[in-house]
Amino acid sequence: MSSLVVFAIFCAVLYFIHRKLRENVTFFKRRKIIYDEPAVIFGNVGSVFFGKRSFVEILTETYERHWRERIVGIFNFNKPQLIICDTKIVKSILIENFDHFVNQVSDSQSLESLNYHQWNEIKNSLDVIFDDRSMKQMFELMLESTDKMIEYLNYKEENDKEFLVDIKEVSKKFCVNSLASCLGAQKVNCYRNKNENIFKIAEKISNNFGLIGHLKYLISSVFPNFYKAMNIQLVDSQTKEFFNQAVIEEMKVRQVKKITRPDMIQLLLEAKNGQLHHYGMELSSNDGNNENLRKMKHITWPDEYYIAIGYSFFSKGYRLSVNVLQMLRYELAKNYDIQMELIDEIDEINERDGITFENVNNMKLLNGIVSESIRLWPPATTINRMCTKTYQLITDDGYKFEFQKGDELIIPTFAIHHDPKHFDNPLTFEPHRFDNKQIGEADYLPFSIGPHSCILRNFAMQLVKIFIYQLLTHFTLEMCHKTPSTIQLKSSFEFDVREKIYVRLKSRIRN
Repeated sequence: MSSLVVFAIFCAVLYFIHRKLRENVTFFKRRKIIYDEPAVIFGNVGSVFFGKRSFVEILTETYERHWRERIVGIFNFNKPQLIICDTKIVKSILIENFDHFVNQVSDSQSLESLNYHQWNEIKNSLDVIFDDRSMKQMFELMLESTDKMIEYLNYKEENDKEFLVDIKEVSKKFCVNSLASCLGAQKVNCYRNKNENIFKIAEKISNNFGLIGHLKYLISSVFPNFYKAMNIQLVDSQTKEFFNQAVIEEMKVRQVKKITRPDMIQLLLEAKNGQLHHYGMELSSNDGNNENLRKMKHITWPDEYYIAIGYSFFSKGYRLSVNVLQMLRYELAKNYDIQMELIDEIDEINERDGITFENVNNMKLLNGIVSESIRLWPPATTINRMCTKTYQLITDDGYKFEFQKGDELIIPTFAIHHDPKHFDNPLTFEPHRFDNKQIGEADYLPFSIGPHSCILRNFAMQLVKIFIYQLLTHFTLEMCHKTPSTIQLKSSFEFDVREKIYVRLKSRIRN
């Protein structure tokens, strides 16, 4: 094929994409929605694709530039999406009129990719799997992971005079160890073995929105029918097979050998058999979860559901917890007085009766510190929804807008959390803002709200709290010459920071 023919085909494709984009521009004009002029092919997100800016920065600037608007348009490549800027409308979408916005837009292997009917089929079971009693039985597994982490840090201290730590790398190792143990893997130690297969899988998941991921997303946006016809997947076959082995095959082995262990696989196995129970805890006939337990006895799920649960548990738990732990320790190092206040709270508990499930979850300051960290640096910077049936919005002050079936919505969590209309001094790390103060239900969205909120919120919060409790029992965090004074976000569609963040650890206890 001559170069002239190739050039002609290339021009034809560009013309098709340009015409398609111009057609989509009328999407906003017809509905009288403010939007920024898009570029050919890349819409308003070209700077993300080419590694110049982050998606959250583009959303936040759009949110701030059109601060008078309640709904703003944006082109995610050639796909028109609605940015929901008014938190009253956010609440309507996520809670009050949820039945019109039940589906999410996500990759093909996660729970979010299930439609609402599929999601609702397993939700009751997942509510039981991730309730407080299940968290209590996984508490000891998380503690075991922190013991390995402290052992690793003690080793690092002995061999590093400055004892400067890349806090993201430590977070990754801890989260993989903890998630692997709670999922069902009994012998994982990423501190000693950097080549653990599950660590490689975690890294692959976290890099899902690298260049290859961007290209796949571009194809799915510009040529959705071609994307489906070619069966292109954001999750590769190796990762799928890993979770097939980790979940389905492990469940089969345990069922045959009658192995029991207080972890996620055990809970899924019991759910599959309609026998979900909680170790060491009696369920009375008045137990509020009995209704869910009865429903589960008549549910049979295909293997794909179990794989989706395992994948979502690990991938969401990993990305969420790593980012939260990284930014939380950064803020504690920067705000040394708050760190010392937390250490006083920890020391008081250690002197009394030590770390327990109840003590960790009843620590007022620790809860405020974690809550403030995920306000300032929400691990999920956006919430997405798809309108599944037409809805006519009419607000109390008479504002009207018709959401149409197929509309894709973006709720800009990061922008809302940094808006002075919702939080005083929003750029300041102030944990005490959560002390008995009323915060608007849709003003604070780290795990979303409503029926489709993040089901891993209890697990992630507990994992983060245990880590911080144990870390500050043994060490203090200090700024060093490698600690950045400001944070720049990496060019990505998900939250990530551009710089490596180092802090100095100082031992509090010497054996």
